[in-house]
Amino acid sequence: MHLKHLIFSIKLVFLCSAVNTVIIAQTFSRKLVSEDLQYLKEALEKKHPNYTLYSSKAECDNFFDTLSLPAKLTVNSAYTQISAFSELLQDGHTLFYPPKTYLSAIEGTATFFPLLIEWKNSKALVVDVIDEQYSSLIGHEVLSIDGNSIEKIKAILLRSLMREGDNLQYGLWVFEEYFFEYYAYHFGNPNQFEIQTTAGDTSHLIGGATRSQIINKARLTQSYKKAISSTFFPSKSTAVLTIKDWHTDILKQYYNQSFAKIVKPFFDKLIDTKMENLIIDLRDNQGGNFKHSKLLLSYLVDKPFIMIESSAKVQKGRVKRLNKQVKGNPQPDSKRFNGNIFVLINGGSFSNSTIFAAALKKYRESTFIGTETGGSAFTLSAGQRYITLPHTQIRVFMSTISYTIQELGTSSITTGVIPDHYLNDFEIPTTKQGVITETTVSQILNLYR
Repeated sequence: MHLKHLIFSIKLVFLCSAVNTVIIAQTFSRKLVSEDLQYLKEALEKKHPNYTLYSSKAECDNFFDTLSLPAKLTVNSAYTQISAFSELLQDGHTLFYPPKTYLSAIEGTATFFPLLIEWKNSKALVVDVIDEQYSSLIGHEVLSIDGNSIEKIKAILLRSLMREGDNLQYGLWVFEEYFFEYYAYHFGNPNQFEIQTTAGDTSHLIGGATRSQIINKARLTQSYKKAISSTFFPSKSTAVLTIKDWHTDILKQYYNQSFAKIVKPFFDKLIDTKMENLIIDLRDNQGGNFKHSKLLLSYLVDKPFIMIESSAKVQKGRVKRLNKQVKGNPQPDSKRFNGNIFVLINGGSFSNSTIFAAALKKYRESTFIGTETGGSAFTLSAGQRYITLPHTQIRVFMSTISYTIQELGTSSITTGVIPDHYLNDFEIPTTKQGVITETTVSQILNLYR
């Protein structure tokens, strides 16, 4: 799964500001939103194999049947109410999005929250600004936005975001990386924002910024010029392989790259140059095609491996287990890397990245560095299909397949791949394009010694 599919592939449809205003100001009655909630409930019961994995049917029924709604709801408030079910479903691959017309309406000149923030110790710290006239706010804590405390805003957004059970790592990663986007989904796109910060007792009125301005400024995964890159450090006998995406279509469309055509010669060079260490950077890699992670794994392990133990789908009203596995075989001895392996992970290492990391940890001694992966190392749902709620036109990207990655054992089903060394992203510095420097390589190797 990758948010580029859903957020950054939106095409501008409505150019007329009058049309934009009508779409954004649209309201729905309590009855219509209630009907959409029931439509969603029926769709999930019919197709989602993990619908009641983390919450009981009674809890799910209670949400849909007793949710208190106001008499009238805007697109934003309807989205807030409906997407809150994510807190009960707890599925990292079922995503809630506003209507296409709304997204198109805010794509061009609509403004978003213009401060880039990082969440450290539960504080929203300003790390950069779009407009330099607000540079004095950098380093200060945001306390409220338009009268809502930052704690309230965080709670509303996190309630609607994806997660794997009680593993909130992916949701927190999305929350930080795409705060400006999700804030708009819930609170709209005003031209100005009134904020309270620790920069003083008075509030600040700041102008908004367009999505393109924010993306150009922010260090988002989408800003990388290459999704797959490699660097060799002969003096350190170390090579770095950075993989920001596993999706075949994204690699081709956005980066003009082919996974196999890059990885195969990389390992030829890795073996020929007799490198002793390999660093694989999977931070911010939200997933993609199994065939690519299977290929990479084949260069690293010395025995046949299983990445997916089994799968399941809802058929005729019942969850049916399927015997389909995702498995592979190692490359010949002469092509495999047998040196030290270091894997960098974080909350954005999701879906296929977690599957790869879990398999590597199972079949090959490796050192994992960073923070817990966003996805469960034991189970996940995928195989998404779109459903559009009939009245609000809110779209739900709903999972239809459940995968068992490995048997649970004594761990929690929601536990991701746990690093051997906990380091936050800012403690593993890279260039703006995500390239690891020689200084960082030394830092990583020192953890092993």
